[in-house]
Amino acid sequence: SKATVSVLNCARWVAMAFMVSMAAALAAASQPCHSDTFCNTDGGVGWRCTQDGKAPLPASNCHLPGPYTAGNSTCSCGEQVCGKYPAGTAPPAGNETTYLMIGDSISLGQFPLVQRALASRADPWWALHSPGNAASANLGAHCLASWLDVPNMTRPFDVISFNFGLHDIGYDIERLAPAQYTTLLEQIADALVAYRKAHGTKLLYFTTTPVPNVPVYDAGGPCANVSTCVNPPRYDTDVRLYNSIAVKAMAARGIPVSDLYTLVSQRCGGVGYKTCTGFQLPNNVHYTAEGWQALSDQTLTALLAL
Repeated sequence: SKATVSVLNCARWVAMAFMVSMAAALAAASQPCHSDTFCNTDGGVGWRCTQDGKAPLPASNCHLPGPYTAGNSTCSCGEQVCGKYPAGTAPPAGNETTYLMIGDSISLGQFPLVQRALASRADPWWALHSPGNAASANLGAHCLASWLDVPNMTRPFDVISFNFGLHDIGYDIERLAPAQYTTLLEQIADALVAYRKAHGTKLLYFTTTPVPNVPVYDAGGPCANVSTCVNPPRYDTDVRLYNSIAVKAMAARGIPVSDLYTLVSQRCGGVGYKTCTGFQLPNNVHYTAEGWQALSDQTLTALLAL
């Protein structure tokens, strides 16, 4: 009958549309990439540039993250599993202020100092860091919901701080173009604003810290030693550009900002400094014990002022 034919035709169109969508998803997932800039950061498939081990092609030549990663690899767009909290993560035992710090190795480096200082207060805080390194705004936008879900925690966070930037500007597989960074950071901020509206949570953003103005790593160039060059390649001009994007996004959403960039640059001789002996490691974006203490002191001041 005509009705039967119509149903069959409809079924064929549905099946065809499904196959086309699956083909598009597979194509997105296997797209060669130098960095996240080349991937579908706005979609659900193929959003992360990852090492794939395939035969190298000019379009898939990529540099992996990490200060001591030498040479290049082969990458394509795929997915990354979001970090999970350890099964034994203990929820707050009483009425402590609950605090979540979201960030990369800069927040991880100061977190033990911040956590210890907050726990020792007369009105103690229960502090937790997002699982591992929160890396870039791309990872943050795709994993934020997972990071807000702490096993056995029955009440929301009272305070959440966050930062994204150093991984977004690095010339490796995590790099994002400014427009991508803007979109993804705004998605994160909007999700946290919705969380704030639902739970009364206080939010705080930290600016990205400076990169010393020294030669950057280039496997085939004049600075090929990972110990004496900034690796992955990063430039302080990018830090300032991405910070300006972030500050604008936070201002539009009523999220206060603590300026760690200015703290470090002033301590190290001003914007464009090359070295900061005793405070920041040579040719590196990380810090000495003195540097971590100074960062954590400002972090504490900003948190307690909320």
